[in-house]
Amino acid sequence: MDNNPPISADELKVEFDKLKEVFRGDNSSAKFDASADMMVLISRYLSNNIQSIDVEPITTVLGEYARIAEGRKPEFIKPAKGRVGGAKRPIEQMHSASIVASIDILAKNGYSVAEAVRFVAEKLGREAH
Repeated sequence: MDNNPPISADELKVEFDKLKEVFRGDNSSAKFDASADMMVLISRYLSNNIQSIDVEPITTVLGEYARIAEGRKPEFIKPAKGRVGGAKRPIEQMHSASIVASIDILAKNGYSVAEAVRFVAEKLGREAH
């Protein structure tokens, strides 16, 4: 049995509504876990709605989450060097990486970049900029 069966847009919306509450909270550990869950949900949704999609970007980000969760050094989610005001927190970087990967996958599979941004923003309950 597939541990990550495809999901519908309605199911994705329900799950994203749950995740939204986690991201509004203060628990960094819960946000980290929710970031990984979000990527799995996006992968499940895309696999159901875009035929022959390559989810390697999502798998790569999930691998990075796994390295961090295991206490190993991340390969690409790192603070920016020379950044004024200190480095971004890793949770924020992971969340941002998840959003960028989602938009990139959609843009490579039939969505315009603007459509992809609007779609992801809507699912996250944010405004597209």
